[in-house]
Amino acid sequence: MGWSFHQFKRVDFDMSKLDKLTKIVVEIVSDNVWPWCYVAKRHLDEAIKHVKAKHNNLVEVEINWIPFFLDPTRSVTETKAQAYKKKFGVDDVKTHPMFQRLIDVGKTLDPPIMFDYGGNISNTLKSHRLLEWAHTKRSHQQHTLIEHVFTAYFEQQKDQGLDGVLLEAVDKANANLAPGEQIDKVEAERVIQSD
Repeated sequence: MGWSFHQFKRVDFDMSKLDKLTKIVVEIVSDNVWPWCYVAKRHLDEAIKHVKAKHNNLVEVEINWIPFFLDPTRSVTETKAQAYKKKFGVDDVKTHPMFQRLIDVGKTLDPPIMFDYGGNISNTLKSHRLLEWAHTKRSHQQHTLIEHVFTAYFEQQKDQGLDGVLLEAVDKANANLAPGEQIDKVEAERVIQSD
């Protein structure tokens, strides 16, 4: 199995002189079970709000969440506690400094992330497939949907390997999207169940 890496190029431009709509494309390489990606999403959302307000909405941001599998070989569902013990040697996530740091950071965000390390973890292929498909429709659908996938997994102890959990995330994303901009749930279900 080979890995490929994007070539990233920093582009500097003077945003203080914006006089027409400017589009910025942000690509995020992420696995949906990595908690710092959820934290980063909240920071990105705040930054986008700030930039748009500062520049009279003359900035359009397109976000593409690119799938990355932390463990592409995961074939069994196990509790998060079992997975963390294997990966990090952690016996108790509630007292381990690494996990406590995430809990503390999550509480400072707006809205706060209430990290909960209960529940199961399984292969993330279905959630990545759904999110990639959502981006092919409209990038803001993908960005809205990933918020609900993250919330289900990190705050509600739900397993994003389950079709019902992903379809519930679609429903919640649709509640935040304008009519005509919503995700087609029937098509989303076909995507989740495809191989």
